[in-house]
Amino acid sequence: MQPWHGPMDAVSSLFLPAGYPNSVSADYLAYQLWALPTHVVGSLCHALTTSSLLSAVGITAGVAGSVATSAAIQWITKDGLGAAGRFLVGGRLADEFDDDPRRWRLAAEVMTSTGAALEIATVAFPAAFLPLAVGGRFAKALGKSLGKPVFRIILAHQAVNNNVGAVSAKEEVWEVAAQLMGYAASLVALTWLDALTSEPGTSGPEGARVLITMWAFCQATHIVLRYVSLKSLVFPTLSEKRVRLLVADHVAGGAL
Repeated sequence: MQPWHGPMDAVSSLFLPAGYPNSVSADYLAYQLWALPTHVVGSLCHALTTSSLLSAVGITAGVAGSVATSAAIQWITKDGLGAAGRFLVGGRLADEFDDDPRRWRLAAEVMTSTGAALEIATVAFPAAFLPLAVGGRFAKALGKSLGKPVFRIILAHQAVNNNVGAVSAKEEVWEVAAQLMGYAASLVALTWLDALTSEPGTSGPEGARVLITMWAFCQATHIVLRYVSLKSLVFPTLSEKRVRLLVADHVAGGAL
């Protein structure tokens, strides 16, 4: 454990691996500084989609029916469809991730956002709650399965001193810090949303419109931040795919 000699040392020790900056890749801090607000906004988006799911269940069933339906969906989608998503991704795409990890991480984000869009739609279409919720969870499971392998590639890239464990531990610190900020933002947003929709004339379809609009803005911001964070990564080695593209361009007359 590194000794703390002041506030900045304490912050550095908490967020940065031992030996920074020599123990990590040059793009480590830039990536983490962009990933931090990405996780904050992502946490807020998750809170809004959860709110829409709970609202939709409350509209379509009584208390007993809501509990039974929620439990059934949780089991089927989380365990069954989540496993199916991991099976499909691992079985069909395992050889693709190393060639272009940034593209696959962004694809994972888009897939997760698609799932969230299906879930948020339940508040506007409560009668279609089951197919929307199931489709949303399945899309999220696919996105998670796409993102996990790429996350490991990024960790390996940043751990230049073969210190994957240390870099992984600090990644947890960055992510948890972002989640805590996201939870605080979610409390503020949901309290404001509840107060807004409690006013006369703002419940029902109008309340759903406000919720969906807020989510769409947050989700779009989340994707943009993810894109910028991935763009900050600089991989020093050429993958087989990049080599093929460079060779093909050179053969066509381009300069290497």
